[in-house]
Amino acid sequence: MDARLFAQVALRLLAVFMIFAGLVGLPAIVLALKENSVPLDSKVDVRLYIASLLFPMILGVVIWMISPRLARWMAGKNGPPESIVPLDVMRLQTVAFVVLGTWLAIKTLSQVLVFAASAEWSDPFVWQQVVGLALSLCLIAGAKPLARLAQKVREFGAARGE
Repeated sequence: MDARLFAQVALRLLAVFMIFAGLVGLPAIVLALKENSVPLDSKVDVRLYIASLLFPMILGVVIWMISPRLARWMAGKNGPPESIVPLDVMRLQTVAFVVLGTWLAIKTLSQVLVFAASAEWSDPFVWQQVVGLALSLCLIAGAKPLARLAQKVREFGAARGE
């Protein structure tokens, strides 16, 4: 794996993380808007709440789409083949998805346990954490299918001449 391909994999992992960050915030914002618990202060605009949800997801999609060009820029000129490391991309992505899912599961599980101990299930933030925990477990369990999907996307891009 050369530096350009490694940079592209890292950028795509960042994109997955940013899309996940936007998805995790969805339940809290929907419940807050549904219950009219959004502060009605004249300085606060509801569009800012919606933008805080959509911005990470849109930015994640954009980073995913431009990751090949951005990786070429990050890696610079193609140097000699001394920078090539024998590493399978599928295994690297599988490991990375599992590590990312584990980190997110630990992060969200601790907060879910705090809410379970205090029995405050009516707080919209608890459902945000429950959704985050479920998505992180899906990321762990689906690491290999996600890596295969990324491989198919790469092959599709290569077939189109990218």
